[in-house]
Parts: sequence; structure tokens; C-alpha cells
Amino acid sequence: MDKYEEFLKQIGCPVRFSEVDIDSTHFGEFADTAIKFTADENGNLPGRPALSRQDIVDILTSAL
Repeated sequence: MDKYEEFLKQIGCPVRFSEVDIDSTHFGEFADTAIKFTADENGNLPGRPALSRQDIVDILTSAL
């Protein structure tokens, strides 16, 4: 666990979606919405690196 996550836990802040009863049910929809409004010419979320729909879902899933 990194120091920031440790600090958040110490002050009672949830650090995982599962701690606030969020599951992966809507992750695909969240990714679709993010890309819908901010996609680059390749259909990815702009950034360094650009993120595909699956990248976004994977990141959200890692926070469960």
C-alpha cells in the first residue's frame, strides 16, 4: 500500500469502489461516456498515453 492510500485510510476515506458499494456493472457505460465527449481522432481518450475504452474499464476495475 502506498503512503497516500495509507493516509486516506487513516482519515477514514474509502480508497476502493467496493468500500462504497460500487461494482463493475456500469464501467463500460462510464468509459463510453468519457470517450463520447472527449475522444481524439482515433476514438481514444486523449492523454499520455491515450486511453482506449478497454483501458478505461481496466483502470476502473483495478479500483474495485
